[in-house]
Amino acid sequence: MNETVQAELKKIFNGRFSTSESTRANYARGEDTYNPILSKAVVFPETNEEVSKILKICNEHKIPVVPFGTGTSLEGHVVGNQNGITISLEKMNKVLSVNAEDFDCRVQANVTRKQLNEYLREDGVFFPIDPGADAALGGMASTSASGTMAVKYGTMRTVISGLTVVLPNGDIIKTGARTKKTSAGYNLTNLFIGSEGDEMHTSMEAGPMIKKGDMKKSKWIAAYENNNVDVGLKCGFSGIAQIGKGMWAMPDKMKDMIDQKISHLEAGANCAWVPSPTAASLHAMHYHKVDIFEQHKDLKSNKVNYIDNLLTIPIADRPNWSKEEI
Repeated sequence: MNETVQAELKKIFNGRFSTSESTRANYARGEDTYNPILSKAVVFPETNEEVSKILKICNEHKIPVVPFGTGTSLEGHVVGNQNGITISLEKMNKVLSVNAEDFDCRVQANVTRKQLNEYLREDGVFFPIDPGADAALGGMASTSASGTMAVKYGTMRTVISGLTVVLPNGDIIKTGARTKKTSAGYNLTNLFIGSEGDEMHTSMEAGPMIKKGDMKKSKWIAAYENNNVDVGLKCGFSGIAQIGKGMWAMPDKMKDMIDQKISHLEAGANCAWVPSPTAASLHAMHYHKVDIFEQHKDLKSNKVNYIDNLLTIPIADRPNWSKEEI
């Protein structure tokens, strides 16, 4: 974070912008087992508009941002970024409105489930999602939290009817509505619920994709996987989080898979996006041959822009395949 950004944020937030080591240490991790990482600064916004200002500045200067709620995450969501800033949402903790007769309410992101239930008690209603910890509802939305009563009441994806979202460029959008059912437009609400910081996918009726064998050799898949590694390294994930590459299962060609898997580590991946013992075993066979952290050091200087190839959808030109081929 350069001095220009620091001066700009200080001017906007005054005492709600801190670079002190003790403050940064308090927001360096959640309840996970990862080593704490101190961000360059911590900012304490009070409104959506203030969050928007932060993201506009950080987007303009390419500064990573980590949102921090109650810090109850066990998966490393709120570990700091040594090159970025942490946005603590602790001051956005107000229940905005309650409509007990319609069984809905509006809250800010850092209202916790216990706080909401205490507020709702006098109205004879309650909020049923209980992930165990007294988590913030914003964080619960981002992970689509559930709990022991999910079978009866569903998950966060079930109970949320609308969101106010501040996008990475600072734009503020509203999704959904208070109505329980609607057929108007795309369901953008569920696009954000359960995103957990992972990439969000959309699809379109573009036509049939090229065959699997051709896909492996396409510019699109190479750009997709290499860009994932680049983004992971720029976000400071080396040594603290997964940087993965996909794996094409070939159980009848196990030797070929063993020979090929080393290329994933050489390309900067430290895991495989296939939740199976096979993928883990194939990676493990090569860790003693490749120093993944040295690979990351070399790859951090990569300046390749993959956007053109990412936006070129690998559609088959002449999908005149036979039934057997399909």
